[in-house]
Amino acid sequence: MLNFLAVGIGQCGNKFADAFAGCKMKAIAINTTDKDMSKLKNIDKQNLVNISINNNGGAGKTPEIGQISMLQNVEQVCSRIDAVGSDADYILLWAGLGGGTGSGGLPVLMKELKKRGKNVIVGMTLPDASEGYEVKMNAIKACVSILKLAEKKRVPFFIIDNNRVKMDMDMESEIDRSASNQKIARIISQFNKYANQASSLATFDETDYRKTLAVPGMVVVTKTIIPAEDVRTADSLRDAVVAEWKNNKFYSEYDASTARMFTTIVNAPGKWLESKSNSKMVESSIISLRSECGTVSPYFGVYAYDDGTKNGAGNIVIYTMLTGLKAPMERLLKLKEDAVRENEEVKEKEQKNKIDFSALDMDDEDDSPSFAGLMLPDDEESKDEDDDDDDDMDTTLELLRKQGLMK
Repeated sequence: MLNFLAVGIGQCGNKFADAFAGCKMKAIAINTTDKDMSKLKNIDKQNLVNISINNNGGAGKTPEIGQISMLQNVEQVCSRIDAVGSDADYILLWAGLGGGTGSGGLPVLMKELKKRGKNVIVGMTLPDASEGYEVKMNAIKACVSILKLAEKKRVPFFIIDNNRVKMDMDMESEIDRSASNQKIARIISQFNKYANQASSLATFDETDYRKTLAVPGMVVVTKTIIPAEDVRTADSLRDAVVAEWKNNKFYSEYDASTARMFTTIVNAPGKWLESKSNSKMVESSIISLRSECGTVSPYFGVYAYDDGTKNGAGNIVIYTMLTGLKAPMERLLKLKEDAVRENEEVKEKEQKNKIDFSALDMDDEDDSPSFAGLMLPDDEESKDEDDDDDDDMDTTLELLRKQGLMK
C-alpha cells in the first residue's frame, strides 16, 4: 500500500478530494472562494486553502484568474502539501476542467510540484455535452496544456468523462456528482488497500506498484464483482472483467489494447481458493485477460478473505489497473469541435443582433420632428464622451486590480 495525498483544485476538484478523504486518504482542498469549500464534509478545516486574489470572489470561469491565484499563492499551497503529505508517496491532483480555478490552477501547481521532485498523478474531469461553449473552450485548452506537461514530465493521468457519468446516473439534467465521485474514490482506494498485502498465493508488491505508476499515459482502475458460484470456467472471470471495461461508467473512452502495463488483483473467498481447480481458473483468467491488452507488462496479486461460509460461496472481486493508455483523442477532438462551433455561433449571433442604425435614419424632410434643441453642442458632447471614457477606464483598472491582474 502506498500513501497518497489527494489535492483538489476548484469546486469539482474539492469534491473529489473530499470523496478521497471519506475513504481515509489525506486530503487538501484549494479554492478561490470559501463558499465552495464550506460544504465539504470530510476534509479538516485547516486543510482548506483559500488562494483568492479578488476578495474571495472566485474565478468566474476565468482560467487566467485561477492561474494567477495559484502563482501568487504557490508557496502557501506547497507548504500545506508538505505539512499534510510529509509521508506521501504520490500526490493526486484533481480538477474539473471548464471553470476558472481548476483549469488555471492545476497546471501551475503540477509544474511546481514536479520541479520540487514530487511524484504526481493528475485527475481531470471533462464537462458533459450540456455545458456552454465557454466551459468547453476552457476545458479543451486546459486539457491540452495539462497533457503536454504530463507527457514532458512523465505524469500519469485519469480522465473522468461527465457524459458517461450522466448516462450511468440515467438523468437528463443534473448529475449526482457526489455519488459518482465516491464510487471512483472507493475503487481507487480499495485497489490501493489490497495492493502490497501479504499473500500465500501471489503478491503484488510495492516495487511492482511503483513501476506501474511510473508509466506516463492515461490510467484506469476498475472493479468487477462476480459471485463465486457463477464461476464455472476461467472465461467466466475474464468475460466479467472485459464487460466492465466495455461498459465503462466513468472514464473517457479507452482501448485496453493500448495499455503498456496491466495489473490484476483478485480477492476471493479463502475456502473457494483452497480448491486447486479454482486457483488454476484464476491463473488462467489472468493470462487470458492479459491477452486482451496485447503486448504488455503484467502484474498480479491473489488474496484470500474469510467470507464466513463453509464452502466459500461469497463474491470474487477483481480489480484491474491499466496504465500507459492512449489519451482519448476522439473525445478530445469532439470537445474541441463543439467548443469552436458553439463559439462561432455565439459570435454570429452577436453580429446579427447589432442594431442597424442606418436602417433607422430618417430623411431630413420638413415634416420630420426636430431634436436639435435636445442635442449638445459638438464641443460639450465631445467633452461628455471623454469624461465617460475616463470613468470607464478607471472602472476597468479597478476591476483588474481587484482581480490581481494589474498592480
